[in-house]
Amino acid sequence: MIDARRILEDLARQASDLAKDPRVEARLGDAKSAAQKVRERLETDPKARTVAAGAGGLLLLGMLGSEGGRKFLGAVAKTGIAAGLGALAYKAWAERHGRAGAAAEPDADALKESGYLIDVEKDPEFASALVHAMLGAAYADGELDTRERVAIDAALIRSGASEEDRRELLSNMPEKERIALIKKGARSPNHAAELFAAAVVTAGEQSTETAFLGRLADALGIHPEHAAAIPP
Repeated sequence: MIDARRILEDLARQASDLAKDPRVEARLGDAKSAAQKVRERLETDPKARTVAAGAGGLLLLGMLGSEGGRKFLGAVAKTGIAAGLGALAYKAWAERHGRAGAAAEPDADALKESGYLIDVEKDPEFASALVHAMLGAAYADGELDTRERVAIDAALIRSGASEEDRRELLSNMPEKERIALIKKGARSPNHAAELFAAAVVTAGEQSTETAFLGRLADALGIHPEHAAAIPP
């Protein structure tokens, strides 16, 4: 099993580094350009940290390709991936139920009381499901070519990822198998909502990615109105 908690920590660290970059707005202004820069750094700069090296960089690459993901990077940098996704899922739930102040950022107490603050340190199965939800969305377009695989694998090696982690992160896992792994980590509706939010912020706007989100929502039992309230 992949070391999901380490990967999520790496993602939060890299998001924090990126958020501190004074050129961040220019760097994130255009999704395709930003994603290409990440790939170039992976290939050419063995010391790259800001947006390139490490297992979390693979997930960061997916987030850079999505408008919602780029907006979400600030939350990841501040609170970590799980708390940020919990806030997204909570706000979607509040909007669906017509709660006052649904647009405001929920504090930690509100997330805890509503069950939308899940501790990945104490729930490794959920942490693994989060990583697979993001990978599934990032790979849904099927556009990870050989050159990109070599570049990403090199970054994973530099980050200290194990051979098993590298194999699982770069594998062409059948969609049904990946969704089954994601569903396994959804032991409650709140777990399911956060897992779906993880996929949404990583997916782009390709029809294949949208179709993947639809199938994932069905598998997780996400209400269509709740799914629609999570910004892509």
